[in-house]
Amino acid sequence: MVDKNAGGDARILDIAQIEKMPKKIPEGMTELSVYIDKDVKLRFKVACTKQAKSMGEVVNTLLKEWLQTNE
Repeated sequence: MVDKNAGGDARILDIAQIEKMPKKIPEGMTELSVYIDKDVKLRFKVACTKQAKSMGEVVNTLLKEWLQTNE
């Protein structure tokens, strides 16, 4: 990743710097942390990638469907 705010000289950011960068959460969204099996996450990520969808997009859709029948 290139730091575009490095003045005239672009420099490469290392992993530690990237991890310290604040997350940009889209307006109207919030973050949800859950613990799931490693295998389930990997399979989910692969399936989402195959469909060109983000994991967040799919989780949001699934939660809305679940709420329709459980609220």
